[in-house]
Amino acid sequence: MLKICFKKARRCIVLVIWTLVIITIATTLFLNEHLSRRKSLVERDAPFDLEITSQESKTSGGGGDIREEDLWFSKEKVENALPDLFLEPVTKQVERVTARLMIRRKDVDMNEGEEDIVFTKSSGNIGMAVNTHRVRTYEKKSSDEILTEYIGNSEKICEVELSNLLGNVSVDSTRKIFLEEAVLETGKNLINGCFVPKCRAYQKIAIVIPYKNRYEHLLMLTRHLHPILQRQNVMYCIFVAEQFDNGSFNKAQIMNAAFHEITTNHQIYGHPSEPEGERRQFECFVFHDVDMLLENDKNLYLCENNPKHMSPAIDKFNYTTNYGTIYGGVTAMTAETYKLVNGHSNRFWGWGGEDNDMEKRIELAGKKIVQVDEKVGRYKMIVHEHPWWFSPDTGAGSWKQKLKRNHNKLLTLLSVPKKKSTIKKNADNDEPSTKDYQDKTGLSDMKYRLVYSSQHLLWTKLMIDIRLHIFEQSLTHFTNYKTTDVSVKTPQELDTSPPTVEQDDEATPVETSDSCVPSYHRFEHMTVNRTRPDADERYKAVYKSLEGAQEVCTSMRMACQSIVEEKAEFTIRSTAFVHENKLRYKLGIIEQVHISEDHNTTATYVKICPHNINYVQFTLDPIIIPTGVKRDSSRRVSSPRFYTNFTIRSLQPSSSSFVYRTRIMTSHRAAMEAKVSSKVIPGIWWDSLGKLQFSRFNLLNFSNQERLKNHRIGKDYRKKVLSGQLYELQSPATSIEPYPGCYVIKHSVINEENDEPVYEWITWLQLRAETRELEDDLLKRAKL
Repeated sequence: MLKICFKKARRCIVLVIWTLVIITIATTLFLNEHLSRRKSLVERDAPFDLEITSQESKTSGGGGDIREEDLWFSKEKVENALPDLFLEPVTKQVERVTARLMIRRKDVDMNEGEEDIVFTKSSGNIGMAVNTHRVRTYEKKSSDEILTEYIGNSEKICEVELSNLLGNVSVDSTRKIFLEEAVLETGKNLINGCFVPKCRAYQKIAIVIPYKNRYEHLLMLTRHLHPILQRQNVMYCIFVAEQFDNGSFNKAQIMNAAFHEITTNHQIYGHPSEPEGERRQFECFVFHDVDMLLENDKNLYLCENNPKHMSPAIDKFNYTTNYGTIYGGVTAMTAETYKLVNGHSNRFWGWGGEDNDMEKRIELAGKKIVQVDEKVGRYKMIVHEHPWWFSPDTGAGSWKQKLKRNHNKLLTLLSVPKKKSTIKKNADNDEPSTKDYQDKTGLSDMKYRLVYSSQHLLWTKLMIDIRLHIFEQSLTHFTNYKTTDVSVKTPQELDTSPPTVEQDDEATPVETSDSCVPSYHRFEHMTVNRTRPDADERYKAVYKSLEGAQEVCTSMRMACQSIVEEKAEFTIRSTAFVHENKLRYKLGIIEQVHISEDHNTTATYVKICPHNINYVQFTLDPIIIPTGVKRDSSRRVSSPRFYTNFTIRSLQPSSSSFVYRTRIMTSHRAAMEAKVSSKVIPGIWWDSLGKLQFSRFNLLNFSNQERLKNHRIGKDYRKKVLSGQLYELQSPATSIEPYPGCYVIKHSVINEENDEPVYEWITWLQLRAETRELEDDLLKRAKL
């Protein structure tokens, strides 16, 4: 009996052992295959070898020691951003050396025996430097060599190798991407943001990213997208279409301009492996929001006969397919179809609406929108807040603003001009009728100016100016009080040159034109209210010295406008709406509550940037109201009055009409509005200090040729720099109620056709009486 039990036990043990052996072998084979595939992908996609060298290392050119501060990679960036490129933990490698880091480029197209190229920070912008080096490599080849190589590669038709596709890919929509990391992980054969597979591609694809001041998101997208597109084996170029001016964002018009520029000049743009004069036209256009990260690489970036909605499922909307549009986010359309539908409407300023409008255009053209399967067409959206110029809440021309102005439900989403609707409703419902759709704007009447194009390793940038007019300069002058005139200039006219290798490609037109080296003016016993959310850490830091606070404030540019001193400590503010330390006012209409604000501020230091439209412009000396001014019919005589002179350049013929609007308010009211904009408070309630004064004047109608002649300037000293006709005109005078206090004047020039603000700036001033007693008397008479 014992022998039988022993035999059975032995058999069970042997069976368990063999089972474990088989599982171990299977696991080992699986891991080897997975690691081998991962390693091959990394080796294929990485254009650089990283080398960690000791302090005694020399550059390949024999230029002496490589200083750590001169190198593109720091220890922290290597450890945090590039762990996958090393065969062992980076921290261990860093510990084994005295830490000098460099990037060596080992391209397959380099001549045998040629020394490695070392890129350091002295090389300038690493993305542009590497791109320039690769372009020069092709320039060394003869046209016959390039043609022969191109024909050889075209003999085989490109196919999507499913074994190269991963399906679901890991996406981190929160991790910051460094430029170096994006450069390292986007392939050896990438030039000008373009990739050409070694086969005959089915389509040549232009991926157009409408863009404005979203550099971090652009790096995240391009670093994520390039390897995926190369695994899909498609022929493509990424174009970053950036709006040049700092007015309201017109995404649709930027896409139209980019399409026209790319198709008209397709011989200029592309990869140098395509022979000059033989470059294919772009047959497929993918319009791609900068904040959309693909989650499945089996979502092929190719066009079909009908327009394709590639992003039906987005994490922000819980991957539901109905999130307000069936054609937005990431879309694909053939060039032929885009011309057929006349592109996008040019009438949408601000955020939202152009996608819904495109749905109607596609329907009218007899096409149908096809949707990618929602399991494949999944995207993660990078979390961000919309800048003011295309915010859905505040952006001029945005769909929310149009709804508020017109009260016509969803009619205003479909290109309805401000003055008269061109779309009729169906009899049975409130939906607009496609039959009555009459918006003719689009590619057919597209007007733009290409300011410049620039080539980067990750993209080709098209800097596009869609303005018809430039308000170059304004000068505000007070007629009956002696004070300094306030002059502001359009910043974009300061620099229209493309970026160079030495420049940081993060700089935008707004930033490159923000050349202000500020001074700081001290206001004793005055303060600036906090207007940013508590979660914004930048404005919570406390500095022990004025110099330290000024250094930080200057580096933050427009994000910091003033510094507040309290008990020998300094904090920064996002606005410069200076007002008194002590405020007394009434809050509410029905049940008024007396509010007291007592600030213990020692002083406020405001950033002074003369003529810069991005900063508040100050009249530093107060306007003194003379003795004897009373609240009667004679008070207008002594009320401060000002007018504004404008210099306007017409770039393109148009029938545009402009109005000049001012909103005069207390600094207290301006701070309240800033809090609403930052979502610190839900809305502005009535208060006794929130008094507003408005003015509105017709400024200039460019369809009135007779009046235009009266304002035309004969001599134009900037004619060599900018084209177009120059005009000068003066607004009627505006009066300010003569009550003591700190005031903010918000100036706006509005395009009447679409209510778009094309030129805006802010001035600040003080009104004071000769004595404190007179001030109190005037305020009592004002019943504040």
